[in-house]
Amino acid sequence: MKGSGKDTPLEAQGGRPCHKFYQVVDALTSNPEIVTKILDAIDKEIETARENNVLKFESSKLYEGIINLTLPELTGDCRKISIFGIAAVFKATTPPDDFILDQGLMLLESTFELLYEQVKILCHENERNGKYLELIQNQLNLFIGNFDFYREKHPSVIDDYMRVLLQVVIKALSDKGFSTAANCVENLTKRLFSADMRNAKKLTKEELAKYLSFANTQNAAKPVKKEDGQEDE
Repeated sequence: MKGSGKDTPLEAQGGRPCHKFYQVVDALTSNPEIVTKILDAIDKEIETARENNVLKFESSKLYEGIINLTLPELTGDCRKISIFGIAAVFKATTPPDDFILDQGLMLLESTFELLYEQVKILCHENERNGKYLELIQNQLNLFIGNFDFYREKHPSVIDDYMRVLLQVVIKALSDKGFSTAANCVENLTKRLFSADMRNAKKLTKEELAKYLSFANTQNAAKPVKKEDGQEDE
């Protein structure tokens, strides 16, 4: 990473160079000051855009990075992949004895929280929730488009890990009060991870539209606070 006129070396624990994705995660976990620099750089970009009156979520580098995300280390090609791929490549590239489930879950949790906070900054108040849900819905659609690839090439990612990752999504949506969206993802999870998952028929476009249409529902983007301070819909 570059900063203050010189490169900041990214090294895993023990000073090992980072050649695999999981080693990058290890390095960032061990070097919080680098994470701080990355977040500061994002904040600086947003502030510069605000000063120049060009603040728009769809034209931000964050948004462009998400919709154009590729992970050749996971896929072996340049196909676009969803933000779930970030956690998936962590599992796929980590030696089984070194894999820590909580780190994988934290990756996705942190990604969702960062997205939500950036949407709050980059979008007008009356469109924030809708933009956030639309982005999550599109990412889930992309994930489903790659589901057979995961099942064939990375069965260890699909078996239990991806189910747990989707639970992270459900919790993130529920915690922010988007219960309609959370219920849709929960039903989708049940459909994807049925008892006979490996022999289950592929989702049709009509089925997928039924599960992933929450961004267009009237109340999905209107979280309502409970009396105890928690949000629900």
